[in-house]
Parts: sequence; structure tokens; C-alpha cells
Amino acid sequence: MRKGLLSELSGFAILATLSLCVGIGINAFREEPVPWFYVDRAGRMDDAAAKLAETESVEGGRNLINVDTGETVEGSEALPENLTLDAFRFAIQRSDVLVLDARPELFHRIAHI
Repeated sequence: MRKGLLSELSGFAILATLSLCVGIGINAFREEPVPWFYVDRAGRMDDAAAKLAETESVEGGRNLINVDTGETVEGSEALPENLTLDAFRFAIQRSDVLVLDARPELFHRIAHI
């Protein structure tokens, strides 16, 4: 009885170790690895915002509207870092302005424009 139980426990330990190693190996090669420690909602939001800030860019040569003055400008200088609510309202009242918000759904769920 003891020999059978010892054999089962050693088999279980070997199988658990093998599956842990395979899981760590797969996680290492994922595009977005699963974190080792729990990250709360605010931390995940900060990570998502930082990732968006890294990948966000504006191609030159496009005509953009300066929301403060209403003038057409070339390049990324038309995009302010912070947009006031009044400037946003002014921009969406124009007939030639299209507001395209391509951020993840998370921002819409927390009611951020």
C-alpha cells in the first residue's frame, strides 16, 4: 500500500513539475505574457494607457484642424496633448470635423471621450 502511494505521489510531482515548466515556457514566448502577480484594475488601466501612448503616432501630410483656432494645419501640431471640453464642443459643431475615437472599449466603459 505504501509503495503504491509513494509511486503515485512521485508521478504526480513529476507531472506537476513538467506542466509548470511547459506553462512557463509558453508564457515566455507569448506576445503579451501573463503577469506573475495580480495587477489591480487601476494598474491595468495605467499599463493600457502607457501602451497606447507608445504606439500612438500621426502621419505627416494630413490636414488636421486646430481645435483651438479652427484653422487647418499640417502634421501633428494640430493635436493638443490635452483637449478642453469647450474646444471639443467647438470642434464637433463644425460640419467638416470627424471625431474618430479608436481607443479600446475600456475607455468607453469608464465614460472617457
